[in-house]
Amino acid sequence: MTNLNSLRLDPNLAKCGEVITLRIEHLVPRLLGGKLALELLEVAEDGSAGEVIASFSATAEEDAEQPGAFRFASAERQSVAADVEGDMELPGAELETSRDGATSVPGTETTWERAHLKLKLAGLDDEHVVIVRVAETKDATQRERGVFELGLRVKDDAAAEVFATGEQVTLLDCWEALSNNCKAAVVNQFEVHQHLVNERGYGDYYGSQSSESSKKGKRVTDCVTYAVQVLERAYAELRATADFRYLHTTKNVTMGGETKAYKRYHMGGLFAPALQELGWTIALFVGNVSDLKSWGGYQWGCYSKAKKALDAGQQPKLFGAPCVLFADHGANEPAAEATARFDAFAEHVPFGIVALSLGDHVTMKVDDLVYECHWSDTSTSSNLFDRDRTWESLRYETIMWVAAPSYAVKAALEAAEESGGSSDGGESPAGEGEQGDGDGDGGAGL
Repeated sequence: MTNLNSLRLDPNLAKCGEVITLRIEHLVPRLLGGKLALELLEVAEDGSAGEVIASFSATAEEDAEQPGAFRFASAERQSVAADVEGDMELPGAELETSRDGATSVPGTETTWERAHLKLKLAGLDDEHVVIVRVAETKDATQRERGVFELGLRVKDDAAAEVFATGEQVTLLDCWEALSNNCKAAVVNQFEVHQHLVNERGYGDYYGSQSSESSKKGKRVTDCVTYAVQVLERAYAELRATADFRYLHTTKNVTMGGETKAYKRYHMGGLFAPALQELGWTIALFVGNVSDLKSWGGYQWGCYSKAKKALDAGQQPKLFGAPCVLFADHGANEPAAEATARFDAFAEHVPFGIVALSLGDHVTMKVDDLVYECHWSDTSTSSNLFDRDRTWESLRYETIMWVAAPSYAVKAALEAAEESGGSSDGGESPAGEGEQGDGDGDGGAGL
């Protein structure tokens, strides 16, 4: 019976917020006019049916205007276990507040982007907002990170399954929404701190290496913590907290003969591969090869290994994770090509996590500005969070890696090539490859 019925979600690849139409290609006669249970569900890691995220009680009929075609005659949305109060609708714009909720901050009005689609049943006018979530039990490294896999199951009025999409999943790409959330989280935390310092004399955070005298009610921060909090907020607002939590898992690292478990954001050599496993593309920038060679150390080793692989026609890697050797202003490459790639990255990549010297200091790129946190500043300092630098100021940084959304890196590579800058820096390898130990610890400084 299941094989005689055919329905499909159209299109099978959509971006966050777009309309997806459920179409009927064929139904056996006995199902026409009777109640059908339509279940939109998240596909599990093994391809099986996962959590139901939307359910409808519907009826179907032949389309009188198109003989042999079918349409839905009625549909009523049902509540499902995944529904959370307030989650059936998209959020409105809200102002950020201080941690105690007492102060609202002007200029921070934000409409956070949820992973969602608008489901339309062919033949009916309504568009139903469906919030998509990553099940908390999911292994973040075993799914299409940033892309939600959706399936469909249909049951008759006796609760017998009459159709299932099986391996024919529909993909909902939410990377642009995640990137927008990241940008908002970066800017808002900066704006809140500046406003609180100006209005009451201190913010909600203090630097981890500062001489803060009054810590009650405040949170400690540093450059890495700022970045991690941005990711946490962005993923949570998207409704993909399970993905973010992977960064809090640990990996054993041996340094100086001692092996310790570190969280995956505690050093650049773990942070970059972890972000790559979550679907981000890692771009390796080298401002000047001669300067880097004089440094020596693991930074020179990382570059040398990546360049050697690229010259051999292999995928370059950083700390064992696939990367793109994106720019090199040294003698190994014409300046015009390096300039084209750096400029294309500036224009086409709206957000990125930037690890200077591969991890000695972490900043964030938001459009053409660079946001950062300084761990030596107290809660009363407006300099604890700053945006005094631009992306342009990093053009000749000796070496750094940038974790950015893969769609944006791909666009930058294509734009660089069109403008005359070779894109030969490796593929844009999001979410694939093994995590290796790399050539060093990636720095633990902030």
